[in-house]
Amino acid sequence: MKYYGTKNNKDYGFFLSNFYGAAAVEDEIWELLLKQQSEGAVIQPDSTGYPIAIYETTSLEDARSRKLDEIKKAFEDEINNTAHLTSSIDGFEIDARRVDGQNITMMIEYYVAPIPYKGYTSVRENTTLEELKVFKQEIYENGTALYAKKWVLEEQVAEAATPEEVGAISWDGSTPEQGE
Repeated sequence: MKYYGTKNNKDYGFFLSNFYGAAAVEDEIWELLLKQQSEGAVIQPDSTGYPIAIYETTSLEDARSRKLDEIKKAFEDEINNTAHLTSSIDGFEIDARRVDGQNITMMIEYYVAPIPYKGYTSVRENTTLEELKVFKQEIYENGTALYAKKWVLEEQVAEAATPEEVGAISWDGSTPEQGE
């Protein structure tokens, strides 16, 4: 893990240790950004402070490549760091990251008696085996939906006819209408 930001409000860069305002960057993304920089891109913060590679050219292929990198980063960030959902069980909010699915699988495998389960914002006391199984299924379905979203956006990128159309595609949902 690397961290991107500025410690003096003017010079941005990558750092090995975290600090206030820094954006966490997975090693795979960091390596990709360095590769893009060696190919002529300039690394700059986006509106959220996350580093992105900016190319002076705006060819369709460059726009597609950058957008696919952006989609991959947003997907990985959500599925690994921020995913959560409201369960069908009493509207209990649960974390839905990859690790949470793995943790629930282990809890089910070694289940002995009703246990407290820490969700996204609160603790559910006396969680039963059946409830854990529901949580696991809901986390699986949420992950499947995130993959489907990623695939739709990747398809939209491939179908975009101009760099501007590519630029309009976004993980947050502000994408061009598909199939029109």
